[in-house]
Amino acid sequence: MPIFVPVALTMLATPILTLHSGLPLQQVTSGPQPGEKAPAFNVLLTDGSPVLREVEQKTSGAVTVVFLTAVERSAMPLIRIVNWYGAERKTAMDTVIVVLPKDPVAMRDRLPAIVKSLNLKVKFAISSDGPDGPGAYAINSKAMMTILTIRDGKVEGNLALAQPGVADAKNVITLMAKLSGDEKPPTPDELNARNAGAPAGRPAAQRPAANPAPAVAEPDLSTPESMKKVILDLVKEVAALKAELAALKAGGNAQPAAQPKPPAGPLPGAAPTDPGVLGLLRAFIQPSNTNADVDRVAADIDLYTRGKAELLKQAHDGWVRILHLKYGTEYAQKIGAEMVKVWKTKLP
Repeated sequence: MPIFVPVALTMLATPILTLHSGLPLQQVTSGPQPGEKAPAFNVLLTDGSPVLREVEQKTSGAVTVVFLTAVERSAMPLIRIVNWYGAERKTAMDTVIVVLPKDPVAMRDRLPAIVKSLNLKVKFAISSDGPDGPGAYAINSKAMMTILTIRDGKVEGNLALAQPGVADAKNVITLMAKLSGDEKPPTPDELNARNAGAPAGRPAAQRPAANPAPAVAEPDLSTPESMKKVILDLVKEVAALKAELAALKAGGNAQPAAQPKPPAGPLPGAAPTDPGVLGLLRAFIQPSNTNADVDRVAADIDLYTRGKAELLKQAHDGWVRILHLKYGTEYAQKIGAEMVKVWKTKLP
């Protein structure tokens, strides 16, 4: 995340960013339960392009199947956990993420971006049976994510989530670890530290060796002490990014493009007063963000404000101002416009 700060940030105030601490586990009933049969089913497998090939997903041996009734940014952190851990345990189990899209054509168009953003290392497919999924599986459309661990065609574990988030990561890892025989599974933080490298599109070699930015994708804000640690880590990250920017300038690399001048006249929306909303919006509008950076910050904002009317209102108003000022990348403007429309329907 670049530290280039345009003059527009004075309109969004200055406190440091804070992130969400996760959401409580939300379970619903979906899919076959432990002990029930889980037969093979057909999927349209992708290699990262819109071109799909139909294959039979077998359930012999050990298989973790994740059914997604929607691919939303709020679920991305948990999908990354499944991807990372599934890749690490690939010799002990197969892992496949199966999307049940309401609009298969639109989903095909999105596949390359999704695969690239997640850096997928496990199978990713669309159900050949449409939005309801395989008939024998009875997937509940109210569960955005249904995770099944299957051994030799029989379900061993089932975890169905209405609104999956990073708070569910430990339970997901535990489920997959049991199936794959991992007696000492990693924590979500350990997985993140092992897998969350430099953002896509920026070679790791360009990052300064000193003061590396800490991994804070899933910060612990449960106690005052842990909150203090997160803030201190972010201060270090700012210092590291300043050093990175200086190194890029010294090396003659392309510098971040300047943000456009603010349009004349009164500004719509309002600047956030909550430090967390403010910081996340500042991260969102960085002009050198990759599309993956934008998606990641958008997911953090969605989780941080979910169920909190006042924070949602601040995020909405702040985003309205950002869109008016045309800050951020073209992709950020597109995603911001989509989220404003969604949030507007949720405001009182």
